Amino acid sequence: MEVDPLTQSAQPDLEAGDAGVLEVESATSVEIDPETIPEGRQELDPRWIPAEQMASRIFAMVLGLGAALALLFLNVFEVMGREMRVGAIGLWLILIPTIAILGHCWPKWEYPFCGWRLTEQSLDVWKGLLGRREIRVPRTRVQYTDVTQGPVQRKFGLGSLQVHVAGTEDATITVPGLPHSLALRLRDELLEDTHDGDAV
Repeated sequence: MEVDPLTQSAQPDLEAGDAGVLEVESATSVEIDPETIPEGRQELDPRWIPAEQMASRIFAMVLGLGAALALLFLNVFEVMGREMRVGAIGLWLILIPTIAILGHCWPKWEYPFCGWRLTEQSLDVWKGLLGRREIRVPRTRVQYTDVTQGPVQRKFGLGSLQVHVAGTEDATITVPGLPHSLALRLRDELLEDTHDGDAV
């Protein structure tokens, strides 16, 4: 066992070539300097919550509008019987608000269980609410990295780091909810490892 000097908690020893399950430790919330990478377990940027809520609202609106147009078509052309049309409308009235409410609440529920940490040996990722996952990606297995930023993420100044890994069950690991400048810094840091490996 080794001790993390920042959290003073014991960390499991994993072989350099293995992905493993990590012990849960309290995350640290620090002010991010875009020129440096913070040490220790880090939470996602708090702006990830309203960004996910906005994305969920957009999804619910598009889904609700599409379903409403479909119901209008069914009623105008009387494709189904009256009872079935009434049932479909009732289902729409229940399903769309439920999706909207869950889309608003889910990011707040999931946020405490998400985080990441970059060490000299690995990139560690925590994610999930119901199906919680704790992933350790050895830096020696990183093939290449991307930073993605959709319209909603761009509005909130966020980005997602995508790490493509060789020889593991998870071919691509995504770290969402990062300040865009930090995501770029992490990408460059991991790319240095791949270039060093190619040089060797």
